[in-house]
Amino acid sequence: MKPLKPKPRKQTKPGLETLLSQASPQVLCELVMTLCHKQTDLQAQAFEYLYPRVILTPEERGDAADQTLLHYWKDVKKDLNKLIKSGFESQAQETKLVKKLETLSQKAQQEVISLKSRMRLIGEMFQFLDCLPLIKEITQAMLAAAHSDNERMTLATCFDQSPHNGYLKQLARAIYREIGDDEAYLASRLPNMNSAEDYYDLALFYRDKDNLNKAVEIAEQGLTIRFGSKQELRVFLADYALNHQRNRQRYLKLMYENMLERFSLQSYITFHAYCSPSEWLEYEPGILKRLKSQSVYTRLSIFLHRQEKQAALAILLETSDGVIFPDGKLLEYAQSLEADFPTEILSFYQGIVQNERFNTGRPAYTKQAKLTVRIREIYLNHLKQPAKWDQFRRELKHRHLSKSAYQAVFTDWVYDWTKL
Repeated sequence: MKPLKPKPRKQTKPGLETLLSQASPQVLCELVMTLCHKQTDLQAQAFEYLYPRVILTPEERGDAADQTLLHYWKDVKKDLNKLIKSGFESQAQETKLVKKLETLSQKAQQEVISLKSRMRLIGEMFQFLDCLPLIKEITQAMLAAAHSDNERMTLATCFDQSPHNGYLKQLARAIYREIGDDEAYLASRLPNMNSAEDYYDLALFYRDKDNLNKAVEIAEQGLTIRFGSKQELRVFLADYALNHQRNRQRYLKLMYENMLERFSLQSYITFHAYCSPSEWLEYEPGILKRLKSQSVYTRLSIFLHRQEKQAALAILLETSDGVIFPDGKLLEYAQSLEADFPTEILSFYQGIVQNERFNTGRPAYTKQAKLTVRIREIYLNHLKQPAKWDQFRRELKHRHLSKSAYQAVFTDWVYDWTKL
């Protein structure tokens, strides 16, 4: 009997960690450079990793910081070009790029970054100023790279010369004010007084210069301008009327006009909080009169807030005329009225579910099924009429027996749809 020979061990290739540990510094350098050449984002990562782990002279540390910034910008620029070429189709890529630009701003703020590298970054970023979806993040990175007032002033002048971009001009004026160059600010501001927001900006400038009378004069002029929102101007003048003139009547009038400019439940509640009980009685009739011309959502929300549910119901039922299927917000208001007006809301729901013009396709069936769940809730919990619910369910089911998709959707949503 021959002795058993041990099986030869299978030769295995050494792992990556083993290979790296045995490679010479020259080979490792060649590997890193090859990878970085193929993937530009790895260059920035390599710099980031090595920068704090290698002993450098101050000059070498500055050079390394410059290289880190520029390689990171190279990666960002590549992604920017891709996103622009795609027409900003990917929201995920845009969100990722926003974060990269924020990181770029942080890197550009480092004091060790040289003027030459910072100017190169700013210069290359100018070509992307027409990238409107990311203009805020791009300009913030450019401002982060401008370390001195002179550099920021140069940048502001370039922004100000943009003929069609209001955001860049606005940013330039903010820099002028921050630096304290009043002449440059006024030279940019005064020829461009087209909206209420422009007058508010100028009013704040004079207020910050302790020229309150001039600021108020400018703000009053802004109220006569046709374009723009006057909300901020009115708040500015209302504060002046209350705290400097002790004119509460003028204060309330301005805040009332603010409420009407953007009439909503929130503006209604806010203005109500400004008023004393007697002041509210004075303004309330005018508010209710103006409310008639507002959107159905504003009227419904305010009447429900006032606990005037009968009025809210009337608006809801009036709005539903001619509507094939109300939107989700309208149905939320309807649901809030179920407990007080179960019969009326039940009829409202049934009219929608039984509407033959809205009965094709799974999305339509799903909407009807969800509303049928509310019908079941009213029958069983508000009206305590399980027999009538059962009758309604049977009739609705029988009417659509030939539609398998309809039956499948209702089986998923309505608890006892398949009950015999």
